[in-house]
Amino acid sequence: MPDQSRGPLFVLPDASVLTDTSRGSYGSAATYSHYNYLRPGLVASLKRRRFETALEVARPWFGQGAIDMGCADGIMLPSLSRHFSKVVGVDTNPKFAAIAGEVAASFPNVRVLCNEGVGFDELRRRVGPGHRAMFLLETLEHIGEPGRMYESKVEFVEQCLSLLDERGVIIASVPRMVGPLFVAKYAVQWATRRVDERHSLRELWRAGVMRDTSRLERRWNGGHVGFSHLKLDSALRSRFQVQKRLGTLTSIFYVIGRGPSAR
Repeated sequence: MPDQSRGPLFVLPDASVLTDTSRGSYGSAATYSHYNYLRPGLVASLKRRRFETALEVARPWFGQGAIDMGCADGIMLPSLSRHFSKVVGVDTNPKFAAIAGEVAASFPNVRVLCNEGVGFDELRRRVGPGHRAMFLLETLEHIGEPGRMYESKVEFVEQCLSLLDERGVIIASVPRMVGPLFVAKYAVQWATRRVDERHSLRELWRAGVMRDTSRLERRWNGGHVGFSHLKLDSALRSRFQVQKRLGTLTSIFYVIGRGPSAR
């Protein structure tokens, strides 16, 4: 395994795989990763920075087995191959999983699974034992059931932990969707014409200044609108051991283990 003490931890995949338009397109780009991470500009740069932060947080588990849960089309798999002994990428989207398989093809310690229609019991069998770390990056905000958003997110985390060894941990990140930095992030997206989910001034005021997303929660449908990282924080701490919490400009990172956090 190469020296990880110097240089960036996150390495980009072969861009030719992720910018190939022969399979179709993802919006105005070739793939999900092309759209979000490989185009020029501040927004893509900030999004790529999340991977570097996640890998820095995961340093204590380098050299062991890892799972990338919600790997999309494989943007992080080359980095995980470099730092972990074996890697499994998992995604529910068959098109994403197929591209991720192409990205992973040159890395003998990486395999990719599509879990569309697959329950956790079967997924546990397919993943197999020997994994100490899971990456769950910018995914939890999209998981859940309307009306019991945070309870269902906690249940999903419990199921994810069941894929890991007894002392396994989840390195998770979620976007800041409450507070002044949420307003600032939205302003950057608006200025760069990258706004995917629009908010009224009143909604921005309540979520950004009053830290209240209650009126937005009824609009939550698996996207970002209505999600509160503050409510998720409370739900995670009530059920799991939050071993580390780190805030950046755009995201909150967690290291989550089994057992409740000490109050």
